[in-house]
Amino acid sequence: EDANMLDGFALLRQVYPKLLDYSYGEEHLEILERPIPRGWWPDKPVGGYMNKLGIITVDTGITLGISPSLFGSFYQEGGLVGVVLLSIIYGFGFGRLVSFSTRIVPLTGLLARGILAAAIVPLLRGGDLPGIYAWFGMSFWPCLLLFWLQRREFFARIPSRQPFAGGVPVQIERSRSDEHSLV
Repeated sequence: EDANMLDGFALLRQVYPKLLDYSYGEEHLEILERPIPRGWWPDKPVGGYMNKLGIITVDTGITLGISPSLFGSFYQEGGLVGVVLLSIIYGFGFGRLVSFSTRIVPLTGLLARGILAAAIVPLLRGGDLPGIYAWFGMSFWPCLLLFWLQRREFFARIPSRQPFAGGVPVQIERSRSDEHSLV
């Protein structure tokens, strides 16, 4: 069985807030900081709790860490409140993206939902949130570039409001035989 999500999360519960304070958004901020080379920014903050505790340094030669999962990253951000709050935000965001993908050109919508499906597995399993977003960008940049270059055609078919049955209200009536029919 795959218990990767559970053991990583259990390790984080022992570290936060006893040994390290919650990061309150630093994990998500690191998504933007990660691509900046340490040569350009020597004092760039380290990522991962093992680096922050000094267990993994340049001198130790250890490069292996644990994967706390997306929920572990949420816990690292703000404890149980962070898990609940960020789960709601991520769920709302994914829901909006899926809803949006149903209103655009069908092939584009399928591509967008395929990208989301491919991204959700490493997001749920992985522990290096900035690394996962970097992988996502590197893997799907051609698709995202195509979306950007063809945005007028791909997104032109989005109605401001979905018409209900072609703009004509649909009424369901019962016949005498208790069958439903559309009028």
